[in-house]
Amino acid sequence: MNNARPTVAITGPDSWLRPMLIARLEAADMSVHDLGPGTSLVRAVDTVIHLPLLMPGSASPANDVGASAGRMTFVAAATAKVPRVVVASRLASESPNPYVDALRALEHSAANVCRHVTIVRTAHPVGGPANPGPVVDALRRYRSELAALADPMVHPVHVDDLLDAIEAAADGRIGAGLVELAGPTPWALSEFVQMVSAGISDSSDSFLAQWKLRAGGATGKAITSFLTDTSMPSHRLSSPLGTPQRDVATIWNTVEADRP
Repeated sequence: MNNARPTVAITGPDSWLRPMLIARLEAADMSVHDLGPGTSLVRAVDTVIHLPLLMPGSASPANDVGASAGRMTFVAAATAKVPRVVVASRLASESPNPYVDALRALEHSAANVCRHVTIVRTAHPVGGPANPGPVVDALRRYRSELAALADPMVHPVHVDDLLDAIEAAADGRIGAGLVELAGPTPWALSEFVQMVSAGISDSSDSFLAQWKLRAGGATGKAITSFLTDTSMPSHRLSSPLGTPQRDVATIWNTVEADRP
């Protein structure tokens, strides 16, 4: 590209990572264009980053991952010879799951048409208590239902570690291929739910209670099905940046200890 300042286009249905990633890329002196769900035309762009929802958000996995708009964007990126495409994705077991199947189809869609694609698969991404993110929201909303289901091992990743990897893929420090991200501490899902739900009462929180009433619907089943799957790395495809070191438990427990 002739531009001295790298240009990045953001697509996909995500709304949680998006503002944090845009702020980070702009702070790194990149020109960022938010193209919404996707586009059929990409011009003068160095990197396209596609951000699906990081948790099932409906009974339609294809909508959750932005499948149609993603395919259109990847074709446009290939036509425009965009040097890099980055796709955020999720770790999961090989057990059939509609949301994971849609993510894998999205990954293949990018890899099949674009010449330089980096897939960043993350275990459960988690922010701090002030902005915990969709995984923690789901764990809180459906914790009663989850208690009666499987108790898999999970390996939550702090959102800043995930943003580190996506930024590194966008600027070329991580090359084409597949990388996996997992935090430094594995948890049983039940233990992790207990930590992020400390102090929350269904009877006193009308928002959570409202969601609880809908837990038996198709969306609730899609969410609990995914959450009760193992979210651990294979240890074969670690990020070139090294193992994430931000410990989610340390961050949450520090905030809890600071409360009066």
